[in-house]
Amino acid sequence: MQLAKIPPGKDEIQNFIDYLKNQIKKSGVKVELKKRVSSKILEEIEPDAVIIATGAKPFIPKIPNIGNKNVVMALEALKGDVEVKGKICIVGGGQVGAETAEFLAKQKRGEVTLIEMTSEIATGMPNTSRQLLLFSLKDNGVSILTKKIVEKVTESGVVVSNEMGKEELIEADMIIFATGSKPDKELAQAVKDKVSEVYLIGDCLEPRKMIDAISEGMEIASSI
Repeated sequence: MQLAKIPPGKDEIQNFIDYLKNQIKKSGVKVELKKRVSSKILEEIEPDAVIIATGAKPFIPKIPNIGNKNVVMALEALKGDVEVKGKICIVGGGQVGAETAEFLAKQKRGEVTLIEMTSEIATGMPNTSRQLLLFSLKDNGVSILTKKIVEKVTESGVVVSNEMGKEELIEADMIIFATGSKPDKELAQAVKDKVSEVYLIGDCLEPRKMIDAISEGMEIASSI
C-alpha cells in the first residue's frame, strides 16, 4: 500500500494505511519494526501459529544484459531509490507499468515510452479507471508501443521485435521493468516444518489485489 499510493490519483490509500495503524494501536498489538524474521527467531519464540505475509518479489525475465546499470525495477522507480530522468523506457504495460509511466510523465522526468508485448495495456483494471489512465497517458505524452517483445538490453536502450520478428532499437537512458511479480515464499519454506500452524496470506500466496490480502488476513485471523 505504501507503493500503491504513489501513482497519481492513489493518494487516498494513505487514509486506509492510517486507519490500519490506528486499529493496531487500539487493539494493543505488539509491533516490532526493523527486525528480520528467521526460522531461528521463531524457534526462540515458539509460536502456536505463524501467518506469513511476506508479499511478492519483482519477476525478472531472462533477458540479455538485464543487469545493466541503466536498468531498474518499477518499485525502485516509484520509491525514489534511483534517479530516473531523460529518455525513459518502461517494459511491461500492466497496471504497474502504466501507472509508473503516468507518474514519471506527470513529474516531467523526460520522454516516457511504454512497451507491452500484447495488444493492450492496463488490462484487468476497472473500465472507468483504465480509461482515465489511458487518457492521462495520452495527455502527458507517453508513447505506447504494443505487440513488441523485448529481446535484449543495451547501453543505448532496448532492442524489441514485432510480430514478424523484425528488430529495432528503442533508445533510452533508463529502462524500467514492470514485468509482474512472484510470491516470496522463502520464510514460509523455512518454517513450514518448525511450526504446527503456518498460514500464507496476500501476495506471498499469489500476487493479486489489495482486497484479497485484506480478506485472507481477516479470514485466517478469525479462524485461529
